[in-house]
Amino acid sequence: MFRKIVMMVVIILLAAWLGASMAHNPGYVLLAYGHWTVEMSVWVLLALILALWFSNTIMMGLIATLVRLIKTLKDWPKHYRQRVALKKTNRGLSLLAQGKWRAAEKYLVAAAEASEQPLVHYLAAAKAAQEQASLERRDRYLVLAQTLVPDAASAIHLTQAELQLSYHQLEPALITLRHLYQATPKNRQVLELLVKLYRQFQNWQELANLLPCIQKYQVYPEEEFAELQREVYQQLIEAQENQLNMAKMLELWEAIPKPVKSQAKVLIPYVKYLLRNHALDSAEALIRWALKMNWQPELVKIYGVIHTSALARQLQIAEYWLEQHQDSPILMLTLARLAKANQLWGKARHYLQQCLELEDLLEARFEYAELLYQLNEHNAALQQYRQGATKMIQEDQNGA
Repeated sequence: MFRKIVMMVVIILLAAWLGASMAHNPGYVLLAYGHWTVEMSVWVLLALILALWFSNTIMMGLIATLVRLIKTLKDWPKHYRQRVALKKTNRGLSLLAQGKWRAAEKYLVAAAEASEQPLVHYLAAAKAAQEQASLERRDRYLVLAQTLVPDAASAIHLTQAELQLSYHQLEPALITLRHLYQATPKNRQVLELLVKLYRQFQNWQELANLLPCIQKYQVYPEEEFAELQREVYQQLIEAQENQLNMAKMLELWEAIPKPVKSQAKVLIPYVKYLLRNHALDSAEALIRWALKMNWQPELVKIYGVIHTSALARQLQIAEYWLEQHQDSPILMLTLARLAKANQLWGKARHYLQQCLELEDLLEARFEYAELLYQLNEHNAALQQYRQGATKMIQEDQNGA
């Protein structure tokens, strides 16, 4: 309030000063052009200039307002269509989320025809059409999207592949995804879909070929990728198990990364393949190598049934493991089998007794019975057989 009063006082004082100046010293201006002359005071000239400036400003404002009005009237039909398209889009997407496929398709197609950016509408309409089992309409919408928005070819083909996969059209989906992979090899979603598809086809070799790319572009977290690697190479080895071509199996084994080789699920089928093909020394060396990296009872158990030409050395190696794994019943069973293979009956008996004290393993019970029978302790052997048979019946009943 105080500021307003001060400003009013200042304005009044300025006006009084200006009026006094105009009365005391009006000045003189003469304008001549040809035979024409105009005389006036300086203050009148200043007033005319100000009036002209104000008039020009008002005129320019009116012209700008008129231009905006004309543009608004000109663009009104376009804006109206956009508003209508937006309403139809929202309605179509809402119906799509509710699973009302036919109505959703109707609204989405209508919105696409009225929109300057019809891509989303046609892709959503394609989904709605597929949900009604109308693959012809689905494909027509995808073609329309491709025709109207050619720059979005990757997104359209990706949607097409997802729709084909969800409808179990595996071979067309594979064709689409391979085309996409060639065009966009770094696309993580394309790689994920290819993994899913190759798994369904059980095409493990193609999946193995993708692994470097999957790892490079970090499609999966480290643990998930490691599991995928393990699965792929395990399946490839198991697929080769019944083949007689040792060279191909060795080539496959060499291609497997070292951390994957040491995993039991990959190593065990390969070791079994080697054993069936009488490559005992290679199998034994592989198990030793894997156990240095990671203690795995499954591999320890297999080690006990591998009888190389150096059985005494095998027993020494297994006894060395005993220093760090005294409480392992599987290791005790393996030691007993190796001692038995070396005809060290006392050691075999000791290790079997140790094993059964740690855990009542059915295999150990029958191994012990067989050893006692070899040592002519028939009654004791019969008792072990009975205990083993009783345990087997109990396990079968529990399993049933």
